[in-house]
Amino acid sequence: TADAGITRIFADGSARFLTALPDQLDVGAIAFSGTNAWYGGPNGGGRIVNGLPERSFRLEDGLVDEDVRAVAARSSKAWFGTAGGISEFDIQANDLITRNEGLGDLDVRAMAVAAGVVYAGTASGLYQMNESGPLPVWEPVSPPISVEIVDRASRGDRLVVVGPDRWVWTRATPSDSWASQQLGTPDYRVTSATVDDSDQILVGGRRVDFAPIGADVTPLFMDLAGTESPLYRQLHGAQYFGLGTDRDGGAWVGAFPVDAGVSHWRADGRVVAYLEEESGPDEGPYNNDGWLRNLKIDAMETSDGNVWVSSFQKGLTRMTPSSD
Repeated sequence: TADAGITRIFADGSARFLTALPDQLDVGAIAFSGTNAWYGGPNGGGRIVNGLPERSFRLEDGLVDEDVRAVAARSSKAWFGTAGGISEFDIQANDLITRNEGLGDLDVRAMAVAAGVVYAGTASGLYQMNESGPLPVWEPVSPPISVEIVDRASRGDRLVVVGPDRWVWTRATPSDSWASQQLGTPDYRVTSATVDDSDQILVGGRRVDFAPIGADVTPLFMDLAGTESPLYRQLHGAQYFGLGTDRDGGAWVGAFPVDAGVSHWRADGRVVAYLEEESGPDEGPYNNDGWLRNLKIDAMETSDGNVWVSSFQKGLTRMTPSSD
């Protein structure tokens, strides 16, 4: 989160708060390798071992810059992409090393590991780490992608790169050539990408929508075939915060005011609203259908079909939608 650190949620619904350091609760990037979790934010980075915070990384520890935008991890090493370049931490050496050799600029925006290769996206292009020499050095990918890197995603050997103006580059393995395409229309702003378990690539961002209440900004999900999430003109509520994809290409949307619950924005364009006040009187902080009464900050559908919804300052509701 932006002000409360990292929470680990277990399958039984229990949770554990991971980052207890009061000056590192703004977290913007996480990467995993084995039992290690590495994180970063505007106040440096840190390492979590077996679910517990182990140490933090700041300027005095050798971090090249404390504004950490991206993190990547592989085996016993982690890389922190910052506003001033890249720091590498080696568990075996127990030390931070600056790894800026070969970068065209030090404004690092994204990092990833694909097919064992470490990639860094900066404000001017995409680089990969060449570890064959005495010292690692960054080299432009071939063929090069010499644009501002907005985001990147990887799964296995596949690498996805998001550039400005809705451009997306993909390749299945490092030996393949890049495939690129421009998605959507000029009023779309694509800001992120992910690769799901079935190797489907999804991108997310915003689009301008002039309905239903004047000029507004609508959350957007797309796949590379051009399938888009529908506009939210039928959703219950006035403002929209939480947003998570479902397993069929639609989305779950958390809303404000607090009685709005969530809406299921289905892939076929239909919208079903699950209202917070569906049944019964309030029982403490929630009513007897289980909804926590507050602004819905985030939503996520898990592989078992359950929908998890976080409520501002209250906690979590787990919902199992009916078949209809």
